[in-house]
Amino acid sequence: MIKTTFLKYVCFIALSSSLCFGNNINEPKGDATNAEMLTAVTNLPYNLPLTADFTVMAKIKINISGSTLFSWSNERGQVFSSITITDDYKLKFEIPAIGYSIVSEASLESGCHHLAVVCDRGRITLYINGEEEISTQINLSELYAHMGSIDINTVKGNLANSGGFDISEFALFKDPLVQLVIQQLISSPPVFTSDVTIGLLLALNFNMPGMPFAGLGPNFQAEVCVTLSSDDLEKDALKVYPNPASDFVKVSKNFINTTYRVHDIIGKELISGKVDQSGTIDIKSLKNGVYFLNIDAKHSVKFIKK
Repeated sequence: MIKTTFLKYVCFIALSSSLCFGNNINEPKGDATNAEMLTAVTNLPYNLPLTADFTVMAKIKINISGSTLFSWSNERGQVFSSITITDDYKLKFEIPAIGYSIVSEASLESGCHHLAVVCDRGRITLYINGEEEISTQINLSELYAHMGSIDINTVKGNLANSGGFDISEFALFKDPLVQLVIQQLISSPPVFTSDVTIGLLLALNFNMPGMPFAGLGPNFQAEVCVTLSSDDLEKDALKVYPNPASDFVKVSKNFINTTYRVHDIIGKELISGKVDQSGTIDIKSLKNGVYFLNIDAKHSVKFIKK
């Protein structure tokens, strides 16, 4: 579990704006550690931090257009930025006070979708099912001009419980993840971890057996979406063992002599090479943590170095 409280990560940052009234949110209940959040299974996650850079991901089925998925607001319900589905089923991120918004081109009206909103130094990029949809830059000077009227310490993130979505996965990172990692997380969902350096602030994965989220409500369900990655449907889908591993990982004989790359959680390539005849890959040079093994740029899997 992440031992540091969520409020430690709240900082004075660019993704804030002057007040713009929105829907009421849950009353703040004080500081909450990740462990406390897990035991409060009848409540939605609340008071999540707003950070200068971030990645918000969710796997959802949309029931009602015009619904809010996630928003950063103060305790009076004044919305600073939000992730919504428009009336015509497009993915939208906006900061109302400065008139900034970015909307996807693809319609999400039918089926299940993996959504990601990434902020990297003020550049907002929308991904749908692992593919980049659109990317634009926030006018930071205009945003900074509004920051004097904001008490940033009161701004918290909240996951909506409106019934507008069926949700099977949700994750919030304080890092801007690259497209390759987003694609890998579609088939290998994020989980709670004690390694705070990877930037994972919260992960709710309702497809994981034994995770205590049953009391969250009917719109938070396991298996609302069929796995979106075609790799998972292949008979020779990539798997590694042992996992966790210390010095080596092995892959099946299907991948012998193929090219591999190992990336960290934010997409930086750390090691690469060819899988040897025994199917073994040397990971001794890696520090303990979470990594992604990518083979031939089309198969990927997450593993842990311990």
